[in-house]
Amino acid sequence: MRNVTVGAVTSPEFLDYEVVDVFAPRSFAGNPLAVVFDADRLTTEQCQALAFEFHLSETSFLCAPTEPGADYRVRIFTPFAELPFAGHPSVGAAHTLVRSGRLPAGTLRQECGAGILDLAVDGDGATLTGGRPTLEDGPDPGVLAEAVGLSAADVVGLPAHVVGCGLPWTVLAVRPQVVDEARPDPARLDALGVGEGVVVCAWTAETSTSSARASSSGAGPSSSVGRPPDSVAPSSVTTRSSTPAPHSWRSVLPFSRPVRTRVCAAPTLGWPAKGSSANGVKIRTR
Repeated sequence: MRNVTVGAVTSPEFLDYEVVDVFAPRSFAGNPLAVVFDADRLTTEQCQALAFEFHLSETSFLCAPTEPGADYRVRIFTPFAELPFAGHPSVGAAHTLVRSGRLPAGTLRQECGAGILDLAVDGDGATLTGGRPTLEDGPDPGVLAEAVGLSAADVVGLPAHVVGCGLPWTVLAVRPQVVDEARPDPARLDALGVGEGVVVCAWTAETSTSSARASSSGAGPSSSVGRPPDSVAPSSVTTRSSTPAPHSWRSVLPFSRPVRTRVCAAPTLGWPAKGSSANGVKIRTR
């Protein structure tokens, strides 16, 4: 185990923090993230209050590890709840630890609510492996399509499943022509139980590529009322990266080969972001 410089803070009244941009081609773009250093002595209530004060989609609180083999521990909070895992808070925190000189570049082992995850950090960014894949039956595809503003005629015959690599998302396969027409109804999605939201996908079987639109349900713990979804949501990227086409989502467990994904933000979100993954997510911070 490396000599970690993430230690307990002597006074919780004064803490260092940074606000970084993840998936950012430039400053003031991508997914903003607050990173609070040396947060060991903060209570859950204090972490939640600070996350609400920052009012970003997530805030990462960095602490000394408690599990053997981990290099550091991160607690991830939205303005309203603590999460066991989230993608851009994980990669943003790891990259910030390396950039600030608190940990050396290379493979970092992050302790979080989803267990211990490996992240590779270098001068170009960070790569996240994601949590343990999970898979459950989802809602009726036709009913789900209507809850995201489409019709039952738009689905392509594949079942919907709730898939996750730390946070659960529901995956719905539709015709390629309608992916960008999806508009979620939060109340209907809440009633259907879709986890963090819905990844509306269209697969091209000939090339094994896909287009997708990830929409927050507004019901999950990482959702925040009145806020648009992240420009690139790593938990949804790792979900669809672990979901090969075209036959059944159940073919993804266990992983049999790497799945590489390249993702860009939809223009409707209004700010640029980009990322890619190979059973994980690569990020840049500025």
